[in-house]
Amino acid sequence: MPPTLSTANPATIIIFAKAPEAGKVKTRLTTQLSPAAAAALHQQLVLRTLDMATEEPVATVELWCAPDSSHPFFQYCRENYPLSLHEQVGDDLGQRMHHALENVLTRSQSCLIVGTDCPQLTRRHLADTFASLGTGYDCVITPATDGGYVMLGLKQSNAALFDGIRWGSASVYEQTLARLESLAWRWQAKTALNDVDHPCDLALLEGIDLPAPISP
Repeated sequence: MPPTLSTANPATIIIFAKAPEAGKVKTRLTTQLSPAAAAALHQQLVLRTLDMATEEPVATVELWCAPDSSHPFFQYCRENYPLSLHEQVGDDLGQRMHHALENVLTRSQSCLIVGTDCPQLTRRHLADTFASLGTGYDCVITPATDGGYVMLGLKQSNAALFDGIRWGSASVYEQTLARLESLAWRWQAKTALNDVDHPCDLALLEGIDLPAPISP
């Protein structure tokens, strides 16, 4: 039986994840790992993020899936974690994030959107971001050291925050700050964290207790 979902919390955590298919995820790591090993690591990072977000949940958790939610791995997640599955919609990452945020903010007062690449992300980071949103900020952003961002906390969404961003580049964070300034939103930046995207980032996994990959 799937874990019980809570509908009482006016806050939501959106977790974006791709299906763990060899050759389609963590491709920048394949100079050091085989495509199958890179996909297994991606799966472990997704599971670690779900463990962290749901063990002592600070908000309702939703897993937003790409290319859709039918993959057996996502079904395993639905059956073993207190979350709901949703499908990402849009032609690029910005459109997909904006669609998810617009959807969630019709039923939540605030939300966080996170990926699964940051093994340093903790429940405390989630709680601190929600706390900042509760003090009047429209947006709370956690930068990634590679120039992107790890997490975005929002109480409203606007397509201008995502349109035309050079996703995957080292300027995503700076472009996003410029958009926040142009929107005249009140925003706060948190301490930067590290993503695991490149072969040199694999050292960040030392000492990190990752769940074992599963074979649904």
